[in-house]
Amino acid sequence: MTQILPILKLALGPFISSIFLFFPQTKTYAPQAIAFLSIITIIISLKQKRLSLLTLSYLINTIIFTTGGLNSPVFYLTHFFIFTLASFFPPTVTLSYSLIITLFLINSLDSPQSVLTLISLPLITPLAYYIAHLNQDNLKKEAQIEVDQDQISYHESGFFLWFSLTFKNKINTIIDILSRLLSNPKLDYNQKQMLNDIRHNSKTLLKTATKLAKDIDTKTDEV
Repeated sequence: MTQILPILKLALGPFISSIFLFFPQTKTYAPQAIAFLSIITIIISLKQKRLSLLTLSYLINTIIFTTGGLNSPVFYLTHFFIFTLASFFPPTVTLSYSLIITLFLINSLDSPQSVLTLISLPLITPLAYYIAHLNQDNLKKEAQIEVDQDQISYHESGFFLWFSLTFKNKINTIIDILSRLLSNPKLDYNQKQMLNDIRHNSKTLLKTATKLAKDIDTKTDEV
């Protein structure tokens, strides 16, 4: 049901535009119709901040049907539009549109070349879908990269917060306590040596952790 609605909407393009094909006398108004549809397409696209495929369908089909149908010098616009549809809709919608416009264009068959042009519409649909599918995969990968970057930034912020408020303060407190203990004259040589070793190791740990934090910050900035 969700795919029937876009198919019906898109089918209105070739259906309404086919008036110019089946009633040649209406081609007198083709320039006005094309100009009007161009303005409407631009206005709606700007308002929606995305390409209006519905009005674009009207516009392209009007141009094709008023310039010779299958023999139109700008028939390639139909191929471009099918590729565009494949980027936004599932294969069933794109294929349905290709078959619908093919039915409307049968009336303009008049040569072997036009037969090949007509057959090209449903045949390029799988290719259009394949290319669009690759594009969607690339977009998903880019989105996943952005998510990973957000997670990296989140964990980086958590690490630096823990390092600044917890680890660094605790190590400095331990070093300070050890320094005060070492000032006690009642300590014998072995006790002082052991405390000195602990203080030295604590300072080394703090120095190493500080260097690690700087390296992490540098690497994430490069990414």
